Amino acid sequence: MRARRRLKRIEQALAKQLLSPADRQAGLVIEFNLEGLLRGDSAARASFYQQMLTNGVMAINEVRALENLPPVEGGDP
Repeated sequence: MRARRRLKRIEQALAKQLLSPADRQAGLVIEFNLEGLLRGDSAARASFYQQMLTNGVMAINEVRALENLPPVEGGDP
């Protein structure tokens, strides 16, 4: 937990130093993706996401959010 708090402070410092007010107003953020350190290879992730989508456990925009991709129209449940 301590590492997450430290990373959050680093994200905030980077955003303050690197993003202009216009960038922040436009919704740009800086964030570390810790999931990337824990997840498997591309094939394993694709298989997992396909199972979650097929079984209705997740919506496409939930999968896209996990991959740091923007939502698509109609991709929410």
